[in-house]
Amino acid sequence: MSLGRKVKHILLVALAITLSQIGYAQTDAAKTNWHISAAAFLNTNIYSSNFADLPGYESCCTNYTSAVGFAPAFGAGLQYAFPEQFLGLNYSYMIRFLYSDISAKYSIDEHIGNNITGNSYQKIISNFILDANIKTLAIENSIIISPKIEIPIDFNVGLQVAVPMTKDIFKVERLKSPSNLTYTDTGSRERAKQSGELVDASSALLSVLLGARYKVAQFDNFAVYPELQFALGLSNIVSSRQWKSSVARAGVSLSYNIPKKEIVPIAPPINPPMPQMELPQIEEFDFTQKYIYADVELRDSIEIPIPLFKHYVLDYLIYPPVLFFKKGSDELNHSYSANTDFGKNIDPTSVISKFFKDNRKDVVITINTTNDEPDALFEKRKNKILELIRKADERFESKYTFEHNKVDISKMKDAITDEARVASIRNVDSMSILLNSTVIKSESSNSSNRNVIFFKASVPQEFELSSYKLSCVYEGKELYSTTDLNGRINLIDDYFLHNGIQKTPLSVTSSATISDGRTKTKAITIMLAPYYANASSVFNIEGGEGEKLFLGMFDYDSYKFKYFDKIVFGKVRDRLARGKRIRIIPYTDNIGGKVYNLKLAEKRAEAAVNLLELSPEQYEIKYPNSYLFDNKSPVGRMLNRSVIIEYAD
Repeated sequence: MSLGRKVKHILLVALAITLSQIGYAQTDAAKTNWHISAAAFLNTNIYSSNFADLPGYESCCTNYTSAVGFAPAFGAGLQYAFPEQFLGLNYSYMIRFLYSDISAKYSIDEHIGNNITGNSYQKIISNFILDANIKTLAIENSIIISPKIEIPIDFNVGLQVAVPMTKDIFKVERLKSPSNLTYTDTGSRERAKQSGELVDASSALLSVLLGARYKVAQFDNFAVYPELQFALGLSNIVSSRQWKSSVARAGVSLSYNIPKKEIVPIAPPINPPMPQMELPQIEEFDFTQKYIYADVELRDSIEIPIPLFKHYVLDYLIYPPVLFFKKGSDELNHSYSANTDFGKNIDPTSVISKFFKDNRKDVVITINTTNDEPDALFEKRKNKILELIRKADERFESKYTFEHNKVDISKMKDAITDEARVASIRNVDSMSILLNSTVIKSESSNSSNRNVIFFKASVPQEFELSSYKLSCVYEGKELYSTTDLNGRINLIDDYFLHNGIQKTPLSVTSSATISDGRTKTKAITIMLAPYYANASSVFNIEGGEGEKLFLGMFDYDSYKFKYFDKIVFGKVRDRLARGKRIRIIPYTDNIGGKVYNLKLAEKRAEAAVNLLELSPEQYEIKYPNSYLFDNKSPVGRMLNRSVIIEYAD
């Protein structure tokens, strides 16, 4: 018997036992602590994942990380309130059966290439859709904790085991923009369309439950509760992939307290009433407490969204799809040195390995051996590259085809013969490949909102205030307190940085004591919800200098761009459109004389002017006095044959 069928049988047995207990509670007068409950929820289904393909389906060509969906859930169960307290708190046990729709849809826009027409280009954007239709039957076991406070609120914690009843998916890739293109492999604006049942789906899903409910109404034996619940998924939906589902539920539950058997009391003998003394009336004490955020008065459990802006400083530059080898060896020749901070963090082997990990297309790798090396060295260098491919992702080894090329170095300059011992990577469809190295140097967050809560307390004139205190607490720790009746709470400075980018419940309690010793306490929970609203990045910052943008690279002794960075191209064009000026810095290697290299640098600067379509007032040219990288290694010389862009104002 499969695990899924076993879990289903366990759920049915548990349901039968629950129903039998309900019947016993109705006939036994002592069972006054039993409650029958029913609930209806709206699910907010939150997928947390990290996969690019699914068993039984072809590669999805993108990485699915998160999705959100909304769907209903319905439940019924039984609750028993324990008669004894523990640590001054009341406890109940609840078992509930839940039919829950945990479906959600991934929809990811991804830049898959560029459509270049003449000197202009358009970004090609694909929309990847993965629609998961998953419905479950679950059993919840939870402990309900009822604090002894004036607010009728309960908290619960427990475990949920869910069995998928429906587990279907639909996936497709749609061309989002430009609107005038179609996919070459299908001739339409859709491809890779598939649907069916999930393969290798988990037979049972385990979750941790956290929740709260608030009694808003009581009618005899019936009680009505708005209820919030969060189910943190622990099991993967597909056992061989990182794909978990968590659910935030909001809904209403109805509870029926099974009554005692009615006992008719024996009437006591009638005695004449005793005269009663009139007690003096004591006026009830209360005070007013208000909280204002963005001109809105806050209520309990309200959520305050806090938009944040992320800023990155990156070491970033492009890198050609090549691997260099040492003479007569299969050992990689990737060592080099940078003369400044620019580019010193690049690791050519890591850049190539990342390409092997992400690549899903058919690729040809041409491996050179020189005329002073044996032909057998081709197989050794091929095996070295296969070792990198298998380490990155052995599932896609079949995507790579190898070619052997024999190079005569007798006519090459001795200083660059080591550049002939190279393996070059290209797509089968002849589309060029350009890699990049990206290292995050620093990141920071800030909010442009004021993010201040104003508070105000007032006591009626007929009472004399003795003392007052307001305190803000997170996870039992007091973060802020004051004895002022009026003031403000700065959310970002005082609280947000304590907990990071996640929802944070902040408990705010105020307490007022008057001269006769009576005390009144009021409490409210404010949910802080920071989120990233936008992000920006700058490239290659050195000390107090501005950005250095690696525009493109050239072959040896050439002034025609072999590679240019379309991301940098876009950033520079955006800056020029705002009326800013740029500085062009052309570099060469040290092969050739100074006069010759200066003329070559001038032609490379002119190539940058033509590529960016610059007018004379938009740029200036600066000829460097030193090299970016060493000229002793093939990697260093290759990177030196480049043009750097700086901002001139």
